[in-house]
Amino acid sequence: MEQITLENYDRVTIENHAAELRAQAMKDGIRWIGSTLRSLLAGVHVQLNRRRMQGEGSPT
Repeated sequence: MEQITLENYDRVTIENHAAELRAQAMKDGIRWIGSTLRSLLAGVHVQLNRRRMQGEGSPT
């Protein structure tokens, strides 16, 4: 790890903050993808149930 001095303190602080922001953005992105997939799957599930109730779906 780099030695922190008064000359490079601001740069090190900014780099650390940027790394934290990137990590948080990645977590938020993964959460967004997960919730989007759940929504899509729920919509597909509803469509399949509607078709099955109408007799258009293949029997399982």
